Amino acid sequence: MTVGIARSAVVSLQFVQGPGKVSESIGPRRPRGYVIGSPIEPIQPKSPIEMKAEAYCRIAEEAFVGQAKAYINATDKVISELSKDDAERNIQEVSETGKYGETALSEKLFSYAQAYAGSTPSQPDVERIRETFTWGFEDAGRLLNRRLPDISFRTFNTVLLKFDEWLAKL
Repeated sequence: MTVGIARSAVVSLQFVQGPGKVSESIGPRRPRGYVIGSPIEPIQPKSPIEMKAEAYCRIAEEAFVGQAKAYINATDKVISELSKDDAERNIQEVSETGKYGETALSEKLFSYAQAYAGSTPSQPDVERIRETFTWGFEDAGRLLNRRLPDISFRTFNTVLLKFDEWLAKL
């Protein structure tokens, strides 16, 4: 790494990324919490439920991507590439009692939602977590080029029904 030349009170840093490749980052150091190009206003800290909701979104996304990959591997016609043990493991994972089965995954995702909402959740908190759950599902679809298997849609609908029942009780 080489430190570059000062340009009118702005420091230029150059980072060597390989043979002949140099990236340049130009700009003054700004205090943490400020956005470039906007009036200098601090970024508002997120509420605890907002941070939990975002974490739940990522959990839902990872769960649906994992479920889709396991399902695709279990139902793929080219099983000859997999060893017999791997093929059986993938089929076991997407079975009803398996890690990525509809019932098991929906119960797991819903229990995470209940844990993130806390012991005495308010209706807006539960609605926010439900909303981020749908975002996680949509993100998983985008990651897989909209090729989520039917089991993922059934799991998604099962969790949404559980959210609806929970919201009706509040």
